[in-house]
Amino acid sequence: MGMIIVFSVLVLSLFGMNPLQGDPNSLPWYGWALIGVLAAFALYLALKKQTPEELVLRAEAEEAKAEALLEDAQELLKTGEGVKVVRVIEHDLDGIDGPETLQVVRTRIVEDDSMTVVHTVEQISSALDGDIVQQTVETLDVNTARLDATHVQQSAESLAGGIVSQAESLAVDSEGVDMLKHTEALFDAVQGEGLISTARTVIDGQSGDAVLEEGKGLLEAEEPEAGEAEEEGGEEA
Repeated sequence: MGMIIVFSVLVLSLFGMNPLQGDPNSLPWYGWALIGVLAAFALYLALKKQTPEELVLRAEAEEAKAEALLEDAQELLKTGEGVKVVRVIEHDLDGIDGPETLQVVRTRIVEDDSMTVVHTVEQISSALDGDIVQQTVETLDVNTARLDATHVQQSAESLAGGIVSQAESLAVDSEGVDMLKHTEALFDAVQGEGLISTARTVIDGQSGDAVLEEGKGLLEAEEPEAGEAEEEGGEEA
């Protein structure tokens, strides 16, 4: 709003008119009309808000662009050499020889004229309380002049407890709208069932308004088909 008023004053100054001087009669009617039009336009921009439906549709369009950008990043990783960084971190929690947690982080950075790609794979192996937990976190971060996208895949497995968890998230930062999409699944191999939850948050970059969509569902172990069961029985016979 302030920038538009300053612009109006500068435009009127080009015609030899100064709306800031003490005598308001020195400004002709078309000068006041110009200021009024610009002020009304500024007020329209300030009051104009996207409906939740419009915001979600725009976010879906940006999500499609982000997914295409991630595919281009994968191709760039295949063809480009880039910079490789490997870190190995050991965590000794009880002071006894041998680490309880081993963390290996591999990072690769590749860039061209249009984008910068950072690919990180983090592998963690923990041995605590008689259980071994293996976890992998893979992050693909892409930065461009107009859009930034970050895709994260996580998986963890408890070998003793039979608990498997998987999570996937996509964060999109674009002009005017931001989006975070997250899916998480937890499965109990012993019980043969689990839970999956999804959430998507869309934020209007201008007004700060947000739309949240959530969902939950049950997971069940797939039972072998009759043909497969008979085949297995025949092999055992």
